[in-house]
Amino acid sequence: MDKPLSISAEDILDAKVRVLRQVLPPKLEECVSGQYTANEDGSVPGYLEDPTVPKGSKCPTFASMVLRIHNDRWAGVPFIVKAGKAMDKKVVSVRIQFKDEIHPYTGVAQRNELVIRAQPKEAMFLKINTKTPGTAAAPDSLFTTEL
Repeated sequence: MDKPLSISAEDILDAKVRVLRQVLPPKLEECVSGQYTANEDGSVPGYLEDPTVPKGSKCPTFASMVLRIHNDRWAGVPFIVKAGKAMDKKVVSVRIQFKDEIHPYTGVAQRNELVIRAQPKEAMFLKINTKTPGTAAAPDSLFTTEL
């Protein structure tokens, strides 16, 4: 959001509402929803196997979508929102992925990213691609470092 006029609760709320009104409706082709199923060994049952769930329920337990904000500050920046039940990890985080390299050394670009984790164990870290010190430019000399 842009800077509010003051730090009063009303001005902060107004600034938040202004940016939320600029969120464009998501495109159907950029949305995914689904329902979790039993894991491979069957130790965790699927959603439809829960006795409290109506037979044949179509209720989604996972959703992902791309949101875009229609203003100059956020033009061209996708916000990918994912949420689900019975995921492998219970985590709340924001991942900011930077643009791909234009000419990656290995032919395959790996994105640098800033991760802000709210739950569990609050943390903030930067994942950057680095090269092993020295003059050799071998593809195996590149690796991801977390700071």
